[in-house]
This record gives sequence, C-alpha cells and structure tokens, in this order.
Amino acid sequence: MELRNDAAATDRRDALHRTLYLRREYTLIATCGQFDDVLLVPPQNDSGKPDDCWRGLVAVRGSSSPWYRGVFTFLVCLPPRYPFEAPSVRMETPLRSHPFLLDDSEGSKCVVPFDDIYLALDPMRVSVMAQLLHHMKSLFYPSEWITTAPVNKAIARYDAERRSVTQEVVLGKPYVDYLSREAVSFFSNPDYFENGDIRMDASRREEMWEKAFSLWLGRTWLPAVRSLQ
Repeated sequence: MELRNDAAATDRRDALHRTLYLRREYTLIATCGQFDDVLLVPPQNDSGKPDDCWRGLVAVRGSSSPWYRGVFTFLVCLPPRYPFEAPSVRMETPLRSHPFLLDDSEGSKCVVPFDDIYLALDPMRVSVMAQLLHHMKSLFYPSEWITTAPVNKAIARYDAERRSVTQEVVLGKPYVDYLSREAVSFFSNPDYFENGDIRMDASRREEMWEKAFSLWLGRTWLPAVRSLQ
C-alpha cells in the first residue's frame, strides 16, 4: 500500500513538473522570435499518451533546400516523464526523398530520429522543445546537416509539391486540424500578436484572446505561408 502511495505521489510530481516545464518552454518559444517557420500546437488534453500528439508544421522558405516551398506537417508525442524522457517525432506523410527518415512499423518512411540529439541535452539547462523545433527546421536544409547524404532532387520536388500541405493553404482551408482553439491558452500574452496594445478586462479576456489569435492567423501567418507560392 505504501509503495502504491509513493508511486502515485511520484506520478503527480512528474505531471506537475511536466506541465510547468511545458509552459516555460512555450513562453520561451513564443517570445524568442526564432521559430517563424515552425509551429507546434498542443492537443486539447495532453496526458502524455501516444494518442495525445502535438501537431506541428514546418514551412521550407530557403531556396537552397531541395524541398523549397514545401509545407510539411509532423506529430510530436511528449511522454509522461517529459522532459526526462525523449519525445517521439514522425511526419504525418511519408517522405521518400529524405535520407534520414526511418521506417515505422508499417514500412512508411516517416519517423524523425531525435534520440541522439536528446541524449546530448541537459533538460535543466536548455529547452528540449526548442532543440526539437530547430532540428525539424534544419531537417530540410542539407547545408545544416552534420552528416552529408545525397538527396534525389526530383523526388524531393515531388514530395514538396504532392506530400506537403502547401496547396491546402493556397486554397484557403482554415487549418482547423493544425491550429485548434486550444492553442489560444498558450498564446494568451497579447504582446505576442500583431495588435500588441490590446488590453483586456477580466470579463472579456477569453473573447479578446480568440479575436487576437484569429487576427494573427488571418493577417500574419496564413498570408506568409501563401507567399510560398
């Protein structure tokens, strides 16, 4: 019985530490200005279970990349003991052109290797999520790879045109799947949005947050992604 109570106390402590760590990370990422091309949105209920994935989006803007103008979605699963366990990352659609993606259990080339990078990190000194987003961005720029590997540019171009979600953005789809309303709670600082001078009283706070998020999505993010075409 005592062991069971100790285990429950440990689980509660891990959950609290995980929540506080994630909030600190998200604040850092939202304010540092280094992740304009990478977006990561939390799920509605993040319990650390395999089904509770964070949904991400990376836009390849550099013309030197074989995947130039592609917009790719990926999934991140943060385990219950995060940041003391490595997150798992996978692309939502397989990319045959990428030399570093691994096959999953069904043979789809979509698993993003991150374990080696995680093992070199000290979660108490650096943000694991920030390093993961840097990794996702550099994944599409061979000039930033530590290990060189050949890329079939024809297949990469095919992936950028057919395996990315660029066309969905151009056609005006609202990205409900990728930018859920649950993200509003993480972007609650009005200084993050274009209209940084918004001041909200307690009674209208949630409404104003949603309006600010909608303005940011419609006037800043979507036009920027559409410009990829």
